[in-house]
Amino acid sequence: MKPLAQDDLARTEARRLAALRMEMLDCHPFWGHLLLHVQLVPAPNLPTFAATDCLRRIWYNPNFTRHLDIRQLGFVLAHEIGHHVFESLGRRQGRDPYLWNCATDYAINRLVLTLARGRSSGLYELPDGTYPGIGKVKALFDHRFDAMTAEQIYELLQQDAPRAPPTRLTVHLPDAGDGQSVADHHGGIDVHLPEGLSEAERGALLDRLTAAVAAYRGESRRGNLPAGVERLVDGFAPAK
Repeated sequence: MKPLAQDDLARTEARRLAALRMEMLDCHPFWGHLLLHVQLVPAPNLPTFAATDCLRRIWYNPNFTRHLDIRQLGFVLAHEIGHHVFESLGRRQGRDPYLWNCATDYAINRLVLTLARGRSSGLYELPDGTYPGIGKVKALFDHRFDAMTAEQIYELLQQDAPRAPPTRLTVHLPDAGDGQSVADHHGGIDVHLPEGLSEAERGALLDRLTAAVAAYRGESRRGNLPAGVERLVDGFAPAK
């Protein structure tokens, strides 16, 4: 692929991401509404495709995302939104961070692969291959975890053979303060930030999920809505 000047590359990737945001809003209003309210921030020093704080921002490295086709790039965006939907950081509690990161990725990747345009054609495609600057990517996906929650997957992963300790990486993300030390869980798509959400931030996320469910209902329930999300937001709705 021909090298691009950084400014040209940034504009090209921003256009592709903007097009995917509108596509998701049209095909899957729940997911598109969530993505519409997240800032997409280029982060050229990010050691993988993407990262998220599970509320305000999704960071992406345009030097790497440029090597993804549009379906694979859409998968990465949907994957990051999946961390928002399931509040991956807050649900970890006292679990081993490395195994929990793997468990959430297995659960989210399975869900994203169900997003479809029409009845059968896949809307997004799992990145799988060798990419310049990153190397071999093998996103976490296994059919033995079908229909399982991240908590259930975590229990099974604990029973697996011991794994090598994860590599520690320092990431510098725009608008995220000083460099953060993260564990590379070898998920292939992103790195997971170590901090969870405050109570106020969790409330803001719930408000956003509630609005996204309303958008889904307002569009005649078009597209995919993760199981349990409607029950979650209805359970927190104020009494009438």
